[in-house]
Amino acid sequence: MGKVVNFPDRFLSCRRYRISLYTDFEVELVLATLDPIFVRKALDFSIGNSIISDVAKIAIQNIINNMEEIPFDE
Repeated sequence: MGKVVNFPDRFLSCRRYRISLYTDFEVELVLATLDPIFVRKALDFSIGNSIISDVAKIAIQNIINNMEEIPFDE
C-alpha cells in the first residue's frame, strides 16, 4: 500500500499558486517539495543567493514569472 500524503487545510493560508513548469530542470527544482507557498518562498530566497548559478537563476526567475496566484473561489 502506498504512503499517505497529508495535505494542509486550505484555510490555513490565504495564498495559493499555480506553477507552470516547462522544462525538466524546472520540474526538478520545484518538485523537491509539494507545498507551493514553501516553493515560492524558497524560490524568492534562491534568486538572490550568490551560490546559485546564473543558469539556475534564469530558470528560477522563469518559474517565478509563470506562477499565478489562485483565489479560493475557483
